[in-house]
Amino acid sequence: MSKLQRYNQKLLAIIGTVLLLFALFGVIAGIVVVIIEAFDKPSTPDGIQVNINDSSHNRPADLIRHQISFKEPIQLDTAEAIYLSPVGQVKISEDEKSRNSSFWGSGSSYESGKYKFNSYYGFYNNFVLNDFSKNTSHQIFKEKVVISHWAHVKIKEEDILLFRGVSSDQNNDHLLNDEDYQSLYVYDINKDGLQKFHFDNQTVLSFEPLKKTDFVMVKVGEDINGDKVYFSNSEPQKTLILNVHTKKLEELIPDTMKESIQKLIEQ
Repeated sequence: MSKLQRYNQKLLAIIGTVLLLFALFGVIAGIVVVIIEAFDKPSTPDGIQVNINDSSHNRPADLIRHQISFKEPIQLDTAEAIYLSPVGQVKISEDEKSRNSSFWGSGSSYESGKYKFNSYYGFYNNFVLNDFSKNTSHQIFKEKVVISHWAHVKIKEEDILLFRGVSSDQNNDHLLNDEDYQSLYVYDINKDGLQKFHFDNQTVLSFEPLKKTDFVMVKVGEDINGDKVYFSNSEPQKTLILNVHTKKLEELIPDTMKESIQKLIEQ
């Protein structure tokens, strides 16, 4: 075998190895992308899935009957006799066997001076506020909702409840769940007033304490392609701040500054 033939064989072997490595890398990259998108896409909750009342026959067969179920009351402040009772539901099948379709869990907690913040995760249909010092009870929501995150915030004289939830079937799947755009609800305990903040093509992701201020931080995801699904790895989010005194929302970063930073990125 001539030197030229041996050289050609080695060259072909090297090229074949490189092509094989590229193909293997492509397969691995594809698998990684699929895994990331699977984890990033909001999952349908195992808990509350409320069917929308309409004439459609496309409702899931398992949404047959629901019965409200009360979680034990939570004392909002150890110094006061004010309790909040979360309302969930059980799903009752045709054979009348009940199954609890709600779950509950604690979120973040922060307390410093006159700033108190305690949050909880789960799936809820409503809440009842009981003030035993005044012998009063208040139903928080007067419409059908699914709440997935709520918090009690007390800053100085202000005493409010925050809720992340949905009241309309925006993706037309005949369900109210965590896959719909989430709104922010603010309930003023002292005034018994509920305010709703809804964002077109945006969804509320979370709210957290903005320590040593009179604000609460609200994170919002922007569905820029309008497909009714927010992907955190490919779509932007913004930060709003809620003034607990005025109950007004404003962006943390001014528009002029955002435009300036965007221009730097595009250079």
